[in-house]
Amino acid sequence: MVKALYSAASGMIGQQLRQEAVANNIANVSTTGYKKAIPAQRGFYQIFLDAIAIDNLRPGDVPGGGMLLDATASDFSQGNIKHTREPLDVALDGPGFLVVEGPAGNKLYTRSGHFALNQDGELVTENGYKVQGEGGAISAAGANIMISDDGRVVVDGAERGVLQVVTFEDARVLTRVGDTMFAAPENVFPSIAEPVKMVSGALESSNISIAREMMDMLVTARNFEANQRVILAVDSTLDKTINDVGRT
Repeated sequence: MVKALYSAASGMIGQQLRQEAVANNIANVSTTGYKKAIPAQRGFYQIFLDAIAIDNLRPGDVPGGGMLLDATASDFSQGNIKHTREPLDVALDGPGFLVVEGPAGNKLYTRSGHFALNQDGELVTENGYKVQGEGGAISAAGANIMISDDGRVVVDGAERGVLQVVTFEDARVLTRVGDTMFAAPENVFPSIAEPVKMVSGALESSNISIAREMMDMLVTARNFEANQRVILAVDSTLDKTINDVGRT
C-alpha cells in the first residue's frame, strides 16, 4: 500500500519535471537555432536492473513501481530557414555546428548564426562569445561585410577567415549550455564538417512545433492528475484501514 504512494509520488515529480521541459520548449519557439529538449523517463525497475547488470545491486533489492526523469535529450533535426538579409546572419543547411569560444576559453557549439561585432571588431554571438574560424577568432571590422554560402567572411573585398563548422559521430552526447549552446564531453572530439552548406543572410528557426508541445503539455497534466488521484485513493484506503478495520 505504501509502495503505491511512493510510486504515484515519483510519477507526479517526473511529470512536473517533464512539464517544465515542455514549457521551456514553448518559451523558446522563437529562439534562433534552438533545439527541442526531450525528457526521457524510465521506471525504477529498469533502472535497478541496469544497476544489477554492473554488480551494484542484488536481484532481491529491485523494487517494483515508480519512475524517474532519467535524462533530457536534444532533437537536432533541421529547423526552417528564415531569410533576414542581414549580412552577419548565417544559417546551417544540414548537419553540423558552428564553433564559438566560451567564457572560460572552452569550445561551445551552436546552430545559431545570429552574429554581431564586438568593440574589437571580432565576430561574436549574441551573448558575446567569439565565433571561431579555422585559425581562431575572426576580425571583421570594415565597411562592407559578407558571409558567403561556404562560410567565408569577406570584409571590403578581402577574406578575413572561414567559419569553423564541425560534426559529431553522435550528437546525443552533447550537453545543453543555456538555450542554444552545447558542450562536448572531454573524451569526445568533433570532426571538420565537409562539405558545408550555409545560407547567408538567413537564420535557422527553432525546430519546435507549438501544436505538438501543447499536446504534450495536456498529456503531461493528465498524467500528473492520474497519479494525484492514486495518492488520494490510497490515502482514503489507509484511513479506513486504520480508523475502521483497526477498531473491529
